[in-house]
Amino acid sequence: MIYTWIFNRSVKKALSTELDEDLIERITSGIKQECKNIPISREDKTLGISFLISVSQRNIAFYRSAIKCGISEQDAKRHIEKINWDISKLIGSPMWHMSIVSGLKPKYRITWIDKILWGHLFTAPFEREMIDTDADVSFDIKRCPLQEYYRSHNSLELCY
Repeated sequence: MIYTWIFNRSVKKALSTELDEDLIERITSGIKQECKNIPISREDKTLGISFLISVSQRNIAFYRSAIKCGISEQDAKRHIEKINWDISKLIGSPMWHMSIVSGLKPKYRITWIDKILWGHLFTAPFEREMIDTDADVSFDIKRCPLQEYYRSHNSLELCY
């Protein structure tokens, strides 16, 4: 599945500068095994929510696998952050380039990206409240299904 390919690509990219290939292979094999023990509810999920929950599942699996392979908790969390930034760039960079259709000013581009993300990726059951500030886009998250997912798997420390 594409989720697996994207995640594994980012794992290898994040770890390749610090760990040897054998250890990376042991960790990625462990991810596959750990995912079998971390269920995902597929009820009424959009493609965006399914993608985000699948990444969350793999973050938990990565963390567990890395710990089993002798990686410290602190380093495992640091690697998860690198992995997730890499995945975010896969989505964010093309969106920034496409946002030129909304105008040249960053304010308009950010607003355009916000509408796309909240219309297709961060859909219900995500909830947010817009905040009236001088910032271009400002909001508080009122409900986050990712946080709920991490909490349900006793892994809230991995949810940033």
